[in-house]
Amino acid sequence: MRDLIRQKIVDFLARYPDGWQVLLQVCADLDAASTRKRETRALLEARGEYPNAILQLISLEPEPPADLPSGITWQPATAWLLSETHQES
Repeated sequence: MRDLIRQKIVDFLARYPDGWQVLLQVCADLDAASTRKRETRALLEARGEYPNAILQLISLEPEPPADLPSGITWQPATAWLLSETHQES
C-alpha cells in the first residue's frame, strides 16, 4: 500500500483501533467512464495488499454510479462527512 499511496493511486487508508481498515477513494465527478474506471481500478488493485479492507468510493454526486464493481461501496460526500463513523453503510 505504501507504494500505491506514494503513486497517488489510492487516496486514503484508514486504520481503526479495533483492527478494521477502509481504503477510500474520493472523486468529485464520476460522470466520465474513464474516471470511474480509474478510481475503481485503484481500489480493486489495492485490495491485493489489504484483502480485509472495506473499499469505499466517495463522490459529490447524489446517486451512485450504475456500473460500480462488486465489492466497492459508494457514498455521497455529504452523507460521509455527516456520519458519526465512516464504516461501510
